[in-house]
Amino acid sequence: MKGKSALPDSGPPARTGDVKLDLILAAEKCFALLGFASTSLKIIQDEAGQRNASAIHYHFGSREGLIRAVLDYRMPSLDARRVAMMESARKLGDPALREIVGIWISPLAEELRPRPTGNYYLRFLEQIRHSKVDYLSEQVIRLQSGYASIFDMIYKCMPPLPTRLLQSRLAIGAELLIYGLSRLEAELPATSYQAEQFPSVAIANLADFITGGLTAPAVGKALDSAVGHQPNFHFTFYPNP
Repeated sequence: MKGKSALPDSGPPARTGDVKLDLILAAEKCFALLGFASTSLKIIQDEAGQRNASAIHYHFGSREGLIRAVLDYRMPSLDARRVAMMESARKLGDPALREIVGIWISPLAEELRPRPTGNYYLRFLEQIRHSKVDYLSEQVIRLQSGYASIFDMIYKCMPPLPTRLLQSRLAIGAELLIYGLSRLEAELPATSYQAEQFPSVAIANLADFITGGLTAPAVGKALDSAVGHQPNFHFTFYPNP
C-alpha cells in the first residue's frame, strides 16, 4: 500500500517536512528495527519518503555519516539533562549511589515518552552495542562529556575492589541499562499510549538491580583474577549508553 512502511512495526513513517530530519528519523527507526547489516540506504530512503536516490549522500556523505547524525541529533540533549540533574544533586550534598544511578538512567528512560515520530532511539543504541561500531567511540565520548563526572561519583560509592573489577561492573551496568530500556521500548505500543502506561516501576527496578550489582561483594575466581592480573580475566566495556 502506498505510504505504508515495509518495516516490522505498526508505526507510520515519520514526516516532518524537513528532508534531512526525515532521513535521520528514518535511519534511527530502520537501524533499530532491522539492524545495521540488514538496513540498506534504499530502505531508509523509502522510509523517509525520498525519491531522490542521492539525498542521503548529499546531506550526510555516507552511511557512516548518517549513523553519526542520529547520535548528533539525540545525544547532546540527553547529556545536558544528565549534567543538570547531577549539578542539582550536588548542591544538596553528596548523592548516594542509588541516586547517581537514577540520574544515569533517567534521561534515557525519558526516551520512552511517546512522540509523534515514534520511539526507536533505545533500540538504535542496542543495535550499536551489538554491532560494536568502533568508529563511533570518539564521537560518543565527545557528545557525552557528563559521563566522566557520573562515573567518578559512582566509583567513589563502590566497594574497595580492584580497579579492573570496578570497571567490569560499570561496563556490565551500562550494557544492562541499554538492554533493559531497549526491551521496554520494544514492548510499548508504536502509537501513543496513556501516561499511566509509562513503565516507571520497571525503570526503578532496573536502577535498583544495577545499584545492587555495583555494590555486590566479590569472591572466588573473579577477585583472584583481578588481584593477580591473570590474562584470562575478561570484561567488556561499552561506554556509550
